[in-house]
Amino acid sequence: MRGDANKFAVCGSATADARFESLPETVRWPGLDRAIHLRRGRYFDVLRGLWDETGTGPDSTLVVGDGFELDLAMPAALGAHAQLVIRAGTLFHERQLARKLARGDADERLTAILDRLRG
Repeated sequence: MRGDANKFAVCGSATADARFESLPETVRWPGLDRAIHLRRGRYFDVLRGLWDETGTGPDSTLVVGDGFELDLAMPAALGAHAQLVIRAGTLFHERQLARKLARGDADERLTAILDRLRG
């Protein structure tokens, strides 16, 4: 677990990485009237650091968050598994987007995270 990902920062990565550079700057999803920015370089740098340390990559990573755009959109676009934790203020479109991801889901139960890890 790491902090200081600066997910709000739409910027480049500190180090060149083909995975990050292959991301489109923005993506549009059905039901959302605006583009979502994917190139959040500081967040990517934190994830890449974890992958480098553990010898893994996005395909073996479960990213859990309570906000689709900042927490899950970029990792999911990179191929990570994504779990949206539904809270009182979670917007309907966030739930739908998380559930439509190839490796995504949304649930208000924290035990759903454990279910995902058990596979």
